[in-house]
Amino acid sequence: MDADIQESEIFAERLKPVVSADAMIVTAELVSPLGQEELPAFQTWLGQQGIVHGLITDAELGSMLTDDSLVGAVIVLARGSSAEDSVDETLVFLFDTDRKPTPLLREDDTVDYRELGILQDVVAGQVVAYRTPGERGRSGRDVYGREVPAAPPRTVTLPRGPGTEISEDGMSLQAIEAGQIVFDRHQNVSVLPVYHVHHDVDFSTGNIDFVGSVRIDGSVRSGFTVKAKGNIDVQGIVEAASLEASGSIVIRGGVQGSSRCKIAAGASVKAQYLQNATVEAEGNVTVSDSIMNSSVSGYGIFLTGKRGLLVGGVTQAKTRISVRTAGSQLSVPTRLEFWPDEELNLKVYRCSELLQEGLDTLAKIGEALVRLQVIERQLGALPAEQSATKERLEATYTQLHMESVRLRKERDRAAQEASLLSPAVDVADVAHPGVHLAVGHIEHQLQEAVSRCTFVVTENGWTKRSRT
Repeated sequence: MDADIQESEIFAERLKPVVSADAMIVTAELVSPLGQEELPAFQTWLGQQGIVHGLITDAELGSMLTDDSLVGAVIVLARGSSAEDSVDETLVFLFDTDRKPTPLLREDDTVDYRELGILQDVVAGQVVAYRTPGERGRSGRDVYGREVPAAPPRTVTLPRGPGTEISEDGMSLQAIEAGQIVFDRHQNVSVLPVYHVHHDVDFSTGNIDFVGSVRIDGSVRSGFTVKAKGNIDVQGIVEAASLEASGSIVIRGGVQGSSRCKIAAGASVKAQYLQNATVEAEGNVTVSDSIMNSSVSGYGIFLTGKRGLLVGGVTQAKTRISVRTAGSQLSVPTRLEFWPDEELNLKVYRCSELLQEGLDTLAKIGEALVRLQVIERQLGALPAEQSATKERLEATYTQLHMESVRLRKERDRAAQEASLLSPAVDVADVAHPGVHLAVGHIEHQLQEAVSRCTFVVTENGWTKRSRT
């Protein structure tokens, strides 16, 4: 025991070994070289100190500890193995986080400065970002053989903003509804259903094609296009531009179209005035001040303001055109047209056709059943084959009768709906010569001014009725 203590003191004095604070490296300052015969005892001594991992090779140890030239030098006796770096989670964005306006380069190498590609939009359910899973690195060992665990991978948080939600597995971020992707200064991702333009639509914005609704605080300048799957709301005016919405369009400042403006809406259109424009709406077109020299079509056309002027161009409606003044004292040609609802008329025709076919078949089945009943009375009972035929005919008769009742109701409902679309023109003040009324082949042109009246279609054609 005393010999071991003495030997340990000798090695400690001649080599001065030091273990680093993290136990990952053992160094020694060689005070005096060892002899080759001392190396096994030294290696045993290191093991007794618990240093069992990362030792240099026997050959390296012998070469260094017996080298006179290394006296005074610090040598490494053992080195632990470090843990591997863990792979951190990362965020992957499925859109351009630093989108810059870039004019479109056409195939002929010209540049379209109206197509800047600023907007990035998504549909409901679309993934906009996801995180990649991290992976923990392999553990290491210190010089004592103890495990050195790898640091856990750093996690990331999905940057959820308004209009987005995190998937059930927590790995992706997706849009709740269709809209515009916004990546804010806090690096949150939002999906906004309304694209808000705080100024004019011009060369600074380029054309707009958006899956949601668009609000424009300024005007839409000539040559630009705004498309929206939702609604379009323009606070200013619309020049010789194009607007197209699946929903409604509101133009609070009116339209100065210069005969090069087209507006199309899947629902209604509202404007202060329309001038030299083409407007098509599935719903009503409501104008506060005037419609001048324009082509306008809608379910109903209503001029609601104090002026309420409709002059020039062609105005088409399914149901009603309501104005204060139609035409002008200069007899400007002003055409007011109505067209029937072809779908309703086709439905009435088809239901009537199917109903008649069913009634004809019912009559034939009825005659066959009468003949079978006569035979049954004569024989007392029908033969098996004829009895089976009778059962089939009775079942078919019941089914056809129920279908005939359904078709009759459907035809009558469609016919009533079509009758409610009877064309009418309301004139609150005056209609001037030059105003032309038309529905199908029934036409009427005003030869003189008429005041405060409603034009309707009767069996005698267009008929004027005075308004009280």
